[in-house]
Amino acid sequence: MKNIPLMLNHCSELYSLWSGQNAGRPPADRIMKSYFRSRHYLGAGDRRFIGYLFYDMIRNLRLYRWQIRNTRDMKSENIPPALLTVHAYKHRYPEESKTVRFRLEDRISRYFREYSPADIFPDHPAVRWSVPELLWEKLNNSCPPEALNRCLETLLRRPEVHLRVNTLKTRLPDLLREMRDVPVSKGKISPAALRLNKHTDLTRHPLFRRGMFEFQDESSQLVAYACDPQSNDLVVDLCAGGGGKTLHLAALMQNKGTLIATDRDPGRLRDLKPRAKRAGASNIRVTALRDLRHFRDRADILLIDAPCSGSGVYRRNPDAKWELTNEMLDLRISTQKRLLDEYAGLLKKGGRLIYATCSLLPDENAMQIDGFLQRHPGFAPAPLRDAFAKHSVDIPPSPAGHMLTILPQDYDSDGFFIAALRRK
Repeated sequence: MKNIPLMLNHCSELYSLWSGQNAGRPPADRIMKSYFRSRHYLGAGDRRFIGYLFYDMIRNLRLYRWQIRNTRDMKSENIPPALLTVHAYKHRYPEESKTVRFRLEDRISRYFREYSPADIFPDHPAVRWSVPELLWEKLNNSCPPEALNRCLETLLRRPEVHLRVNTLKTRLPDLLREMRDVPVSKGKISPAALRLNKHTDLTRHPLFRRGMFEFQDESSQLVAYACDPQSNDLVVDLCAGGGGKTLHLAALMQNKGTLIATDRDPGRLRDLKPRAKRAGASNIRVTALRDLRHFRDRADILLIDAPCSGSGVYRRNPDAKWELTNEMLDLRISTQKRLLDEYAGLLKKGGRLIYATCSLLPDENAMQIDGFLQRHPGFAPAPLRDAFAKHSVDIPPSPAGHMLTILPQDYDSDGFFIAALRRK
């Protein structure tokens, strides 16, 4: 049985480490990993409990602060971490909280005795769904109210864990047979996807170590299918990062052709080589961004998985939404525009440009593509339907045919945007 008072103190301390840092602080998951690394005595169950409550507080931060202030008639914006922890626990575990007993007197125990959260909710949807005002304004102007409410509600839930079968080493039916000890089911939108039905740590599973599958959200898997690479293509993955989409492209190319992986932050590529070795992907060439000039007018496919607000993956990275500012968004939009304008010339005539973001904001998605087409008359929309049909992806693109927006509630996956263009 968990020592709840001790767990709540750990959670309060962890939240203090995150909230006490200024802009530019490390991501919440990095802070949490560092915290657990120095506390080896915490078991796996304890870490899961602390991590769940910690992330719940971050996801619902704006709502919880409003509820506390209105319950206690507080004027200050600063809510003590211990009080916020107690509020989150009593909100999530109302019955269990009635049986908690404290042996020591501390801030957690005092708040626990004195404070009972009221089941009240604000009228303002941005507070109710705990999102920054900027995100609400952007989405409210572009999304029907019912769909927007469902989207923001979904972003408050814990994300599912999705897997992608590595077709360089196995097939989905074979992997399913070998994973009989794991609670998984087939995906909803990607033909290579599995969904984990119960929390299970698969990072040490023998099948993962042998490279039979990767961790990758289903929406993200659709990007490689939109690229539809052929086995003899020259493909440039401009923002390869950790390499999830790169590895999927290598599998679709059956290790043939040439797959160039690069990133404006070379440090983000450090995991790609060991991941490629485990996956058995041998056609990947990690290349410096400055050396891409050698491939001008040569690429068959250019993938720009652009840096963005990350608003489609706030379930996974809830702390990122509190970093969203007009300045940050303007910088992302400017970077996206520069990447499109500067590197589109890598494509040969007839080559395809696939632009993707894990954003829900039109400024980073359809508006970027519309602006690019206006600036570059040598490019035209390319239908996504044929590429998806070839890979048995049954998702209707937008009426325009060359763009696809996936909202988190559509398939219980990450929010994603994909657009396809062709160089005339």
